[in-house]
Amino acid sequence: MDKVYSRVNPNENLLFLTYSADPNYVNVQGKTIELPLEEKSLCFTYCQVPVVYKLANENALEIVSSNGLSTLENLNLDTTLSQKVFGRTGDITRIVVQIKQDNLR
Repeated sequence: MDKVYSRVNPNENLLFLTYSADPNYVNVQGKTIELPLEEKSLCFTYCQVPVVYKLANENALEIVSSNGLSTLENLNLDTTLSQKVFGRTGDITRIVVQIKQDNLR
């Protein structure tokens, strides 16, 4: 049976922390990781990849991977990156969504 993949489209209608925090999560290798969060941020995991939302002056996505950091100017992962998240490959270690406060409804 062929795998069917969709695309990740983070929803910007979320609440943000009013203080800093250091939550833990379990990565795809089964290791517990501490993830420091700044004030005015929010974090959750999606397929064991932490997704951090931060208020910013411009919308952008930062993809932290085993190959380093890359920045996208839109708020959508392409199919290839989405497949890496869904497949829990460990290639993507964190997604940082920088979002303008004007985008929040």
